[in-house]
Amino acid sequence: MPARASGSRSTGWKELCDRGTLAMTIRALVTGVTGQDGSYLAELLLRKGYEVHGVVRPERLAHQALMPEYLQMLLSRIVVHGADLRDSTQISSICRSVAPDETYHLGGPSRVDSNVTGSSDVYHAIFGSTKALLDALTDRPGSRFFLAGTSEIFGTPLQTPQSESSARNPRSLYGFAKLAATDLVARYRTALGSFACTGILFNHESPRREQFFLSRKVTRGLARVALGRQQHVSLGNLDALRDWGYAPDYVEAMWSILQHRVAADYVVATGKARSVRQLVETACSVLHLDPAGCIEQDPRFFRPLEPIPLCGDPRFIEREIGWSARKSFEELIREMVLHDIDAEKKRGG
Repeated sequence: MPARASGSRSTGWKELCDRGTLAMTIRALVTGVTGQDGSYLAELLLRKGYEVHGVVRPERLAHQALMPEYLQMLLSRIVVHGADLRDSTQISSICRSVAPDETYHLGGPSRVDSNVTGSSDVYHAIFGSTKALLDALTDRPGSRFFLAGTSEIFGTPLQTPQSESSARNPRSLYGFAKLAATDLVARYRTALGSFACTGILFNHESPRREQFFLSRKVTRGLARVALGRQQHVSLGNLDALRDWGYAPDYVEAMWSILQHRVAADYVVATGKARSVRQLVETACSVLHLDPAGCIEQDPRFFRPLEPIPLCGDPRFIEREIGWSARKSFEELIREMVLHDIDAEKKRGG
């Protein structure tokens, strides 16, 4: 079993774990545990011998029987807490009850609106829950906190690639809320000495990505085209650029950030920008499809063109922690395509 560290700042948390300094099991709290990142992270922590507690929305728990098999299996192996992230009192109560050694705050809205006119619930769910967790953890010296941040804090970038020191320029309510939460984490770290970190996460995908995300829309849609179940996939700007990585690699980064001897914020990215066109062409090559015959550009899906692309600069995390993305873009898309075509075949019709 991994050891629970003493909270000493002079010795790295990971070093204490590796040495087995203490005999107690590390307890982790993961919000958003049924999401893409939460499920991969919980599985990683279980493999490392952690005691894992997960926070799940009550309405999600009510339909547990409809969850994919991997989630049902995961929830049977962890301690599950039902809570709404907008309820700060409930979130704080769970955190104090669990008394985690490591907290991974991954929960929050999945859909990213491109404007600032959305519901204020988005802000409360992101910023309010972050503050509630940080406040609860101030009563537990030595506990470590990770916030899943986002490249959306850069919004319309002013420079590329984007690093930890790049100017923030969010353009959505989601981006503003995540920026406020990121700044709050830094404030607790500098003002109160909390071991609190933010991973500024760029796009990361997997077969577990929800189907309304662009990557899954492409891979699932093209799988259906290959099986003759639809004629084409409707997309917007094929020249839009994104830095796409592999979700299991990124949860490794999350864990590694909390094992480091010094708390900080880190850009988690591949450092390579790819176009939507490259995503389509890579997926089509796996399925032996002609992109020209199965992609339709639809003006409804066009966003304002970004003059500077979102592309992360991972040099700081590579230098400080030794983390770098392992799975290539081509391998990632191939895995997603093969998963989706297999799922479509099993679904039938």
